[in-house]
Amino acid sequence: PRSPNGRAIIGDPRNDENLIVSQLQLAFLRYHNAVVDALPAVPTRFDDARELVRFHYQWILVHDFLPKVVGDELVQQILKPNPYPVRTREGIKEAFAWKTDLRFYNFKELPFMPVEFSVAAYRFGHSMVRFNYALNPQTDGEGKELPIFATQGDDLRGFRPRPAKRKIEWFRFFKFEGADPEKLQPARAIDTLLSTGLGVLPDIVASNPNSLAARNLLRGKALGLPSGQDVARAMGIPEEFLVGNSKNKLQIGPAYKLPDGKPDPSVPAIDGALKIELETAFGTATPLWYYILKEAEVFAAGQHLGPVGGRIVAEVFLGILKADPTSYLNIAPHIAPRWEPSKGQFGCMQNGHYSIQNLLQFAGVA
Repeated sequence: PRSPNGRAIIGDPRNDENLIVSQLQLAFLRYHNAVVDALPAVPTRFDDARELVRFHYQWILVHDFLPKVVGDELVQQILKPNPYPVRTREGIKEAFAWKTDLRFYNFKELPFMPVEFSVAAYRFGHSMVRFNYALNPQTDGEGKELPIFATQGDDLRGFRPRPAKRKIEWFRFFKFEGADPEKLQPARAIDTLLSTGLGVLPDIVASNPNSLAARNLLRGKALGLPSGQDVARAMGIPEEFLVGNSKNKLQIGPAYKLPDGKPDPSVPAIDGALKIELETAFGTATPLWYYILKEAEVFAAGQHLGPVGGRIVAEVFLGILKADPTSYLNIAPHIAPRWEPSKGQFGCMQNGHYSIQNLLQFAGVA
């Protein structure tokens, strides 16, 4: 739904900022409506649907998204099933609740979003954005793919109704069984370079400065973020594993190739003088955002976040979920010892397994 001026009527206007995110928002709306349609017509149907949609989304976040961006091992270190005995008619049985082992994300009264998360760690996605994308056959092929932003011609910017020939085929963004793997467009590896599409933003999007990297760095400085090395030391990471020391030198570039092995032509080369200047400036007191990107490149080959970035992202997500009394992590034992997606419901193909692909298919958009 949109207002007369074309703006989406949604809770967070940022979910309309480009044609990809906008259509993902639409997919969630359709998923909600599909869940409502699948439930019995009882007075509590809307409330039941709202809870089920939240639970399935949270499950995807915890069991599908987080393992991909921070590594499955870290998720399992923080979120653990906590067994406890339950008395049933058949005798004592073992049930499970979720326990979160949080080392750094602690709050006294209400959960919050730390600036280390919002201004640094969770901006890793800027590095993963490709220069351009194919949405469907009309935008597939050399010269047809659409850039995120363009000064001239068509692009993927949002805050407008979706053009007729810009409907997304989701198998181009997520792996679907039976889909052509050659059409899949993997994200760029996490490194310290941005593709041209985000490196310099058009004036209509941002100015003074236009550089997204400069904006991120200035934002971190204005809010007084500690350096990446200081955060790593506070986490107890040994000096030999700090990015920027003699062993893991803080090098500027070159960018990793795309995960599919193809070179990324959208990332410009860095000249030698700038490389030395940045290495000198960032060497031992690296801005946290930049440190987290470089750390992912050094310790995980850009495939997921490293120890500092991964810990911040995982603990904030899991800590907020655990603090929310309405999240699936906190289902009361007398209602259900441990909630999980159930086979045959809302696109679930196997008990305890649910992915973004299942959600998109049940929503009817994939």
